[in-house]
Amino acid sequence: GLWPHMRASRHVEFVLKNRGLTLQQRRQRAIDLLAITGLDPRARAYPAERSGGEQQRLAFARAKRMGGVAGDNFLRILETRLDNVVFRLGFANSRAAARQLVAHGHIRINGHKVDVASYATSPGEKIEVRDRTSSKQLATRAIEEGQGRAAPAWLVTLTDQLKGQMVREPAKEELPRDINVQIIVEFYSR
Repeated sequence: GLWPHMRASRHVEFVLKNRGLTLQQRRQRAIDLLAITGLDPRARAYPAERSGGEQQRLAFARAKRMGGVAGDNFLRILETRLDNVVFRLGFANSRAAARQLVAHGHIRINGHKVDVASYATSPGEKIEVRDRTSSKQLATRAIEEGQGRAAPAWLVTLTDQLKGQMVREPAKEELPRDINVQIIVEFYSR
């Protein structure tokens, strides 16, 4: 595809070329442009988010560059994503709920609102639920429902203050073992 700024200029070019045309003519031009280039002239210049497959492929490429065992690095990258950390801290009952909590702006990192679920958390970062009634209610309800679930050793949780901190990277023994890493490595290495 084209770079985002090129896509935006294509959109402007499309709008300027179609000035003074009837609606039917503009629609036909859009269909022709789509057939020739494969681009939708009304497409957003900056897509909201990468597709899941593309995100995973980029994460695996990063894991390969890190050095060491690529499969363990890949799991470590996935484990330290913000949506997963919020889930592990107990602020949400599922990863999907954690992703939504992050996307709706209920989570702060080091005092700054972060609404990107794929944000890579680093050791030392403080994760907290925003100081709003709705945010606190969502996290408190999740903590009450998930009382039996403890946070892993690489995370410190202050449930009464709705705060947590990533103290270190997860060790190899702390990564989920119910995943066949070899199949993942083979899939992304082709």
